Amino acid sequence: MSNYEPTFDWYTVVSGSTTFAQGDLLNNFPIIVPPISLTEARDKAVGHESRQQATLNLFNVIVMTQSCDFIKLGDKDQVILCPRWDYSKLADKEPKFKGKGGWKNLINGRFIGAHIINKCDIENYEFDYQVIDLQRIFSSPLSVVKQVAIDQGSRVRLLPPYREHLAQAFARQFMRVGLPMDLPRDFPYHK
Repeated sequence: MSNYEPTFDWYTVVSGSTTFAQGDLLNNFPIIVPPISLTEARDKAVGHESRQQATLNLFNVIVMTQSCDFIKLGDKDQVILCPRWDYSKLADKEPKFKGKGGWKNLINGRFIGAHIINKCDIENYEFDYQVIDLQRIFSSPLSVVKQVAIDQGSRVRLLPPYREHLAQAFARQFMRVGLPMDLPRDFPYHK
């Protein structure tokens, strides 16, 4: 087994009040999950009694909003977040990620909607390899994101070029297009 030494640092730690950047990691972020039954949710919205309610779940997340966008965002504007999972725990639940084959597919970007980032060895901020779920996207007002960050005290930030690699994986999630060429090749109008 070879000892792998990254060329660049993967992470730094920033204070809770530091301006946000894509790649900031927040822990125990509150996300409201609506009830699964749309009929019951709709009935509740129009004043009918419902047995199901939305739930508040806590997720470890990573900020996906582009860093430059934070300059113009107000407290009511939405910040895009994706959940992240410890690789070892996820691999126990999802066999496709398990073992050498699953690991190789993850690091080579062969799983649509999943991206892996390195473990963190910064003292007091340690965590396992993280799998970012690019198919489960949350948004939250900037004011809530700020409050969670302040309450957390400080946070880990993914650094370039790994942040850009994550952004590229996120973009690939949405740019996959397979269209037939059914438009006319020649200009269809008269001169």
